[in-house]
Parts: sequence; structure tokens; C-alpha cells
Amino acid sequence: ICVAVKKGKNLDQINKNIKIYFDWKKMIIQNNPDYIFVALPPDNNYEIFKYILNKNINLFLEKPMTTNILKAKKMLEIYNKSRCIVHINHTDLYNNVIKKLLINSNSIKNIEFQITNSSKVKKYISPFEDLAPHPIAIAIRLAGMPNKIRIIENKLNTKKGFISQSSKILFFTKNRTININFSNNYSNPK
Repeated sequence: ICVAVKKGKNLDQINKNIKIYFDWKKMIIQNNPDYIFVALPPDNNYEIFKYILNKNINLFLEKPMTTNILKAKKMLEIYNKSRCIVHINHTDLYNNVIKKLLINSNSIKNIEFQITNSSKVKKYISPFEDLAPHPIAIAIRLAGMPNKIRIIENKLNTKKGFISQSSKILFFTKNRTININFSNNYSNPK
């Protein structure tokens, strides 16, 4: 029924029947929604998360929830005191292929994920934080919480832009190893 935006960019793509706000608090106060979808850079999520849950509004939040462990702990405390539904976007968990894997997950011993995003890197989030949450969510759903995590990340600044190649290797209980390799490489960012 409504959308809050920071700038007037791409407003022509919004349905004409949807009311546009430039102040998200005003939008919430005037519309009293049952559910809010938030897609912001993760550094901005804490304030809106706290406000929305204090208003007893259900929340769908784009991943990652935050990149700061202290904020994550505070957000978890706020959530635990609320009666709200909060869903952090891990849409891959509902993919039919992943659902099929979950049925046979006891027989899976090793999994390797290869993820590449050739789009322009986001200035507000590292490629690791942007790309890794989906396969990590799948890995946890398949094998449970890891007992050991090893992260290898290589960064290279070039004249053409930031290139990051990373691997996250999770060693799980039940003799399972899940290796997540990802990169965000592009040739001409602007």
C-alpha cells in the first residue's frame, strides 16, 4: 500500500496506486501496517528494526540483518521481547532443489557451493557479507551449526575497482564439510 524511499530515484517503476513517502517513520505512523519489508544497507537496519518491533509490526528484513555482532545481539534481545514475526531473507531455503536435498540430507557428507556475482560491488557491504548468507543458511539447515569455521578472504584493489575472492569453509559435526567459494569480480565499475 505504500513505500518509503530515501531519494526519488526510480519512482517511475512504482505502481501509481502506491503512496510514496520520503520519511519511513511518517509512513508507519500514517498507515499502521501489519507487515513491513525492509531493504536497506545493513548499517541502517538496527534503528528501523528496533522501531518496527517496538510498534509490534511484523518484519521481513533483507539479509544481512547487520554486519556488527553487538548490534546483532541487541537485535536478538529486541526480537525475543517482542511478539512479532521477523524473517531474514534466505529465499534459497525455499528453492525446490534445496527442499529435495533436505529430504536426503543424512546421506550428504560434503557440499561445495560456487557463487559468483559479476555485478558492480556494493559500496556499503563487502562481497562476503553480500554473497555468503544464502549458502551459509542452506549449510546450517542441511548440517546444523558448525563446530569449527575457517574463513579465507583475499582482497585486491585495482585501478578498475575492488575485486574480492573469498572462501568460507565450515567444518560441521556428523563428519560433514561444507565449502563455500564466492567471488565478486567485475571489469569496469562506474
